[in-house]
Amino acid sequence: MKKSLFAILVLGFALLSGCQSVYYGAMEKMGSHKRDILVDRVEEAKGAQENARAQFANAFDEFLAVSQVDIQDLKSAYDRIEDSFQRSERDAQAVLDAFRDQTLFLKHNLNAQAVAALNQTAIKMRYEVDSLIQQMSASIEEANAFIAQMRAG
Repeated sequence: MKKSLFAILVLGFALLSGCQSVYYGAMEKMGSHKRDILVDRVEEAKGAQENARAQFANAFDEFLAVSQVDIQDLKSAYDRIEDSFQRSERDAQAVLDAFRDQTLFLKHNLNAQAVAALNQTAIKMRYEVDSLIQQMSASIEEANAFIAQMRAG
């Protein structure tokens, strides 16, 4: 029983690896290299992260609106905040799914040439990531200033 299960797993992995090889081989023949596909997927993940950031901002705005709502309007305000939160959560999950896919892709396709290409891509992406972190830090500082101002009354 264990031998047959093992054989099925090995066969399944071989077929999956073969499908990926065929896919990437076909894409390369059409002019799309693995690194280009990786860059496209990272760009998709970046777009999902931008959507998540916007959703988080909208959810925070909705949260702030609650403090200015009459008791009768509290239910509708809650519904708006809950919707924003759910959208934020879905968008964040899309970011995580894209990174999980990329991690799996890299796990199965690492070789010396891919590492060299990734190093070049990483250098280019580092600037963008640093810029995003600076922007998020500025946003956090603005939020801290707002909170401090609101607490000061």
